[in-house]
Amino acid sequence: MNVPETIEHFLLQCPCFHAHRVVLHSQLLALNVTTFDLPTLLAAAGVPPSRQHAVIRLTCAFLRKTGQLPEKVEVAVVVDPVLTAVLRPHQREGVKFMYDCSIGKKIEDNFGCIMADEMGLGKTLQCITLMWTLLRQGPDCRPAIEKAVIVAPSSLVRNWYNEIDKWLKGKLNSLAIDSGTKTEIDSKLKGFMSTFGRRPVNPVLIISYETFRLHAHVLHQGEVGLVLCDEGHRLKNCENQTYQALMGLKAKRRVLLSGTPIQNDLLEYFSLLHFVNAGILGTAQEFRKKYERAILRSRDADASDRDHQMGKERLEELISIVSRCIIRRTNEILSKYLPVKVEQVVCCPMTPVQKDMYHAFITSNAVKKQLSGMVLF
Repeated sequence: MNVPETIEHFLLQCPCFHAHRVVLHSQLLALNVTTFDLPTLLAAAGVPPSRQHAVIRLTCAFLRKTGQLPEKVEVAVVVDPVLTAVLRPHQREGVKFMYDCSIGKKIEDNFGCIMADEMGLGKTLQCITLMWTLLRQGPDCRPAIEKAVIVAPSSLVRNWYNEIDKWLKGKLNSLAIDSGTKTEIDSKLKGFMSTFGRRPVNPVLIISYETFRLHAHVLHQGEVGLVLCDEGHRLKNCENQTYQALMGLKAKRRVLLSGTPIQNDLLEYFSLLHFVNAGILGTAQEFRKKYERAILRSRDADASDRDHQMGKERLEELISIVSRCIIRRTNEILSKYLPVKVEQVVCCPMTPVQKDMYHAFITSNAVKKQLSGMVLF
């Protein structure tokens, strides 16, 4: 396959470039492109360097099959400009981390993660960005997912609906289940789960934990590409019904949002990690035997030097595993965006009307009666 044919084949296989295929073909040919590296493609596509922070790199597997291209070819998955305009640097980093997890780049054959930023750092916006990107693009130049489910406390269902509309400005239609009879809810959920092979009208379902548990039998009938669980620390008990109902959902990619993911009980921490990446730490029994016992034993007052060493090794091993699927930043990161805090005490004297009202109050019979019974020191 010669260079012009290779360029044409490349552009035809990438839906993300279809709108500009003819222009890109001529530009790439004029540049005498023989290797498809990301900077060259971005330059040919007219993406200025100042906008390249929006690009997430990925490998397009089909290009390797031609035998005429490099072993790995990087093409651009671009976050929607509507979102890149409002994402701060730490949020872009968070989106990139979650994206890498969702395509199995962080841990082979595992596609989940925990977004554990403290409150105020924009976890919701980052997850909306991830979801929208996966709904539109993917590592093989096709959308990575067709549908997504957002599970949240009942008080936040409508908030998620409003946030999606706010940030995406009507580009995405979501289905929020926050009221209705059992029959009505079942009907809506069946309609959502039954769409396959084509882009659904409502590709995103927003539902509460309680409603999900009650209607799990319907939601288990189909498959979704992504499930986002807000206030994910609710899933710290792997034996309760809500946890089991969510584990039964056929979803390849799982993301937990929680500002407080660190649990005092190591087994609760295991439950959260097992939910997003099942088996990454073995079974609960294996986790308890390999990690929990050794770590807790090393903290006992009568622990031996060998116990301390074993506990340290197990803790380091555990951290090395979980750090690849959990991201956490603190509010200190906001200091670079906020002005210096200044505290001022301003004394405001009462107005004439306020003075009259105050005097009338303290001289009233009711107040005098109360004060007469008090012992003043």
